[in-house]
Amino acid sequence: MSIGLAIAGQRHLWLREYVLDGVLFLGLAALLFLAAVTREGGSERLPLWPREGANLATESRVSLTRGRMQLAFLLIAVASAAVAFLSLGKNRFTLRGVLFWWVSVLTWVLATVHVDYHGLIRHRPNLLGFLRHAQRPGIQVRISRVTLLVLLIVALSLIFHVSRIPVTPAEAQSDHVEASEDVRSILNGQYMIFFPRNTGREATQFYLTAVMSHITGYSFDTLKLTMALVGSMNVIPMYFLGKELLDRRFGLLAAFFMAISYWHIIVSRIGWRIVLAPFWTTVTLLFLLRAFRSGRRNDYLLTGLALGAGLYGYMSFRVAPLLVVLLLMLKAVLDRGSHFDWREFLTNSALLVVTSVVVYLPMLRYMYDDPRMLWYRVLTRTTSLERPLESPYSVFLGNVKRALQMFNWMGDGAWTASIPGRPALDYVSGGLFVLGVAYLLYILVVKRRPIALYLVVTAFIVLLPSTLAIAFPIENPSNIRASGVIPLAVLLAALPLYIAGGQLVRTLRGGTGAVIVLCLGGLLLLQAARLNYRLYYSDYDEQYRRAAWNASDMANVMQGFAASLGSIYDTYVIGTAHWVDHRAVALTLRNMEWNNLIMDMNQAAAHLLEPRNRLYLFRPSNTAAEQWLIEHYPSGHLMRFQAFVPEKDFMIYFAPAQS
Repeated sequence: MSIGLAIAGQRHLWLREYVLDGVLFLGLAALLFLAAVTREGGSERLPLWPREGANLATESRVSLTRGRMQLAFLLIAVASAAVAFLSLGKNRFTLRGVLFWWVSVLTWVLATVHVDYHGLIRHRPNLLGFLRHAQRPGIQVRISRVTLLVLLIVALSLIFHVSRIPVTPAEAQSDHVEASEDVRSILNGQYMIFFPRNTGREATQFYLTAVMSHITGYSFDTLKLTMALVGSMNVIPMYFLGKELLDRRFGLLAAFFMAISYWHIIVSRIGWRIVLAPFWTTVTLLFLLRAFRSGRRNDYLLTGLALGAGLYGYMSFRVAPLLVVLLLMLKAVLDRGSHFDWREFLTNSALLVVTSVVVYLPMLRYMYDDPRMLWYRVLTRTTSLERPLESPYSVFLGNVKRALQMFNWMGDGAWTASIPGRPALDYVSGGLFVLGVAYLLYILVVKRRPIALYLVVTAFIVLLPSTLAIAFPIENPSNIRASGVIPLAVLLAALPLYIAGGQLVRTLRGGTGAVIVLCLGGLLLLQAARLNYRLYYSDYDEQYRRAAWNASDMANVMQGFAASLGSIYDTYVIGTAHWVDHRAVALTLRNMEWNNLIMDMNQAAAHLLEPRNRLYLFRPSNTAAEQWLIEHYPSGHLMRFQAFVPEKDFMIYFAPAQS
C-alpha cells in the first residue's frame, strides 16, 4: 500500500495536478512504510552494511614484496614519479613521461599490495594439471542464475543507452564542436594532459573517443557512442555496490534502475564527458565502503586508483577527494567497531591518498604549470571572478533547497541535459525514492547506522558542484553537475522495493509471497522502464529537436548539392548572430576541414571571379544576404527549407556558374 500511495503521490507532483494531495500521499506513504518496517523489526532483519562477522583484514595476508625488494620498488616508484613529473611539462603526454608514470604506478602498487599467503600456497600454478584438464573433450561453461540476470541487465542497459544513437540527440551544438576539436587534436598528434579549450576540460573522453574514431570514424555519432557505452556499463559497478550494501538481489535491483534511468541516459548519450562522474562515483564508493567493511589494504588501494582515475573524467568529480577524506574521518570517529586497528587504518588511509596522487601525477604537473586554467571554470561559478556575489550564504542555502527538490518537484531547466521543468526521476522511481529517503533518515536518526551517515554526507558533497553555483544560481539545479548523485538516487529508489518484497515473502510463506513479488514487482519495473524509455526517446527527443538548431538539415542539403551539382567546398553558411554554429554543420558532415562561413557579404565578392556552381544557406531574416545574392546571381534559385520546427527554417540560394 505504501509503495502504491508513494507512486500515486509522485504522479500528482509530476503532472502538477492536485499537488497538495500528492504531498499528502507521499507523507502518508512514508509513515506507512516506516510503520511496516518497524512493526516487523525490519531494520534489524535488514543486513544493511556493514555486515557482522570477523574482520577480513585478520586473514593471513602479507605484502607481495618485502624487505629489500619492497624498498627497491618504493625507490623506483619515487624516482619514476619524479622523472615523470619533470617530463610532463607544457601540457603534453610525452613518451618518456607516460612510461615513467606507468612504472611509478605499477611499482607503487607492487610495493604496497597485500596477498593471501595461504591462498598462494593453496592455489599455486600447476601446469601439468592445467594441460590434463585442457585435453579433456568438450568445454563446459556454467553460468549462474545471478550472472545471467546481470548479463540481461547489461543488455537492457545497452538498449536504453546505445540504441538510435545517430538519431537521438539529433543535433550537434557548440560544446560538441569544442569536444570534437579536442579529439581532432589527439588524432593530429597533440597529446594534451588537460584541454584548455572552452574553459578547460579533462582528458578521458577525448582519448576514448579518439580510440573509437579508429573503429567507427570521426563524427558526432562517435562522440555520443563512446560515452553512451561508458554509461551503459555503469550497471556493473552499480550491481556490486548494491551487493556490497545488502546482497545480490539488491544489487540486481540497483543495476536495473541504473539501466533505465532517463537522467542517466541523458548524461550518457549527450556526447559530453558528464557520465564519467556517476561512473567513477559508483566505483569509488564501492571500493571505499568495501575497504571500511573488510579493512583490507587492497580495497584502500583500489579506492585510491579509482579516485585518481576519476579525476581525469568530469569536473564535478573534483569533490571526490573531499568526500573520501570526510568519510575516512567519520569512519575513524564514529564507526571503529570491535576489530578496528588505528595503526592499520591510518596506514591504509595514507596509502589510499598516495595511490590517488601517483595516478593523478600528470594533472598535478599541469596544475603546477597553469593552476588558473585548471580551476577557471570552477572559480567563475563559486567566486566573484566573473561577476560580483550577492549574499553568498543565502544564495547557497537557496541552491541546496532547489537541488533537493530536483528529484521530485522541479529539475534542471537546461534543454540540453533535461526535460526542462520535469523532476530528474520518473514518477515511479521518484515515489520509491521518497520512501528510500524516509528509511535512510530513520536508520540515521533512530538506529544510528553509520552507513546512513555515509550516504547522507555523500549526497551533500556530490551535490556541491551544482549547489556552489553561487555566482550563477540560475544554473542550479543542474542535471550535469549533480550527476554524481545518480548512484545514490538509484540505490534509494531500489531500497523500498527490496524491503517490501522481502517482507511479503516472509509474511506469505510457501512460495506464494515469492510469486506475488515476482508478478507485482515485475509489473512495477516494467512500468518504470516504459516511463523512462518514453521520457528520453519521446519527450526529451522532441524538446531537444525544438530547441536545437538543425545543423543536420543543412548538412543534408549541402551533401545533396555536392553529390549532384558541385563540391562540398562550394557550399557556404552565411552567419547571423544567435543562429546555427557553422562548425556544427561541419561536424555533422564529418569534415571539420570545411570552414565556409561568411559573416560579411563582401567576402563573397571573390566568388564572382571564379565561376562555379555554389550554394548559400542563410537565415530567413537575413534580407541583406538575400538581396546581395539576387543582385549578383540573377539567374539563381531561391528556396526555403521547411524544418520540423517552423522557427528553424532556412533559405537556400543556388548560384549557378556564370561567365
